[in-house]
Amino acid sequence: MEANESSENPWLWPPGEAIKKHGFGRWLLRMILVLAVLASATMTVVLFSISATRDIPTEAEREATASAARVQRILTLVNETTYVKDARTGFCFGYVWSGAANGGPAIAHVPCDEVPPNLLHTLPE
Repeated sequence: MEANESSENPWLWPPGEAIKKHGFGRWLLRMILVLAVLASATMTVVLFSISATRDIPTEAEREATASAARVQRILTLVNETTYVKDARTGFCFGYVWSGAANGGPAIAHVPCDEVPPNLLHTLPE
């Protein structure tokens, strides 16, 4: 191998000498391969940057989601509350069993005249 051949880059440039040594078809395939690798790398970077910025919710979006979840939990508890009247004492109570994951059972004294009659159950003596 001569000194001139060892310094020559047959992959890309100068195209004239690479084409003379390896043929146009081989040089063209190498150029297409290089362009495909560059295009693939560029698309990977672009797609990664787009997906990384779109999937992160803003602080306002996170707060709105958390607020909606709290409202939904409250509505569920209100709808699951059973109102009972103790026949011995005449006191009324709101009772809910929301499961151990939501804090377990809860009971509270409520004014009897504030509970709609269709929701009030009387406990036996």
